[in-house]
Amino acid sequence: MEENELEQTTVPEEQPVKPRYFWHLPEGSSLPQLSLVFILLSITDLVATVRMMAAVGVKEGNPIADRILNNFGTPGFIAFKMLMVIFALALIWFINEHRPKMATLVLWAATLLMGFITLVHLSLMSGIAAAFGL
Repeated sequence: MEENELEQTTVPEEQPVKPRYFWHLPEGSSLPQLSLVFILLSITDLVATVRMMAAVGVKEGNPIADRILNNFGTPGFIAFKMLMVIFALALIWFINEHRPKMATLVLWAATLLMGFITLVHLSLMSGIAAAFGL
């Protein structure tokens, strides 16, 4: 009977829980890595925007950023854009404290949107360069 009691008291081994979503990396949260991608895309977008404004006078599409550019020049514009990136990431990291899956979804959406905008700006830059023979 002791052997039977032993079998009843053993706890089955728990299987590791596999993440349901494709964006979870094996190490855990993908928020730090995705935040870095978001920052790099934001910087690329900023550089592309500033270069296009300097080259052909392209106007900033964001009316608030455009007003800051007109009032404070390129340094103020750059500071505003970087503050907006910091604000967005701080908000996402705050959401992460309470709802990690939601924070990951929001950051993925923001990163994909920033990636699309960056690709549009880079394609415009290549068209501008080609038009001017650069």
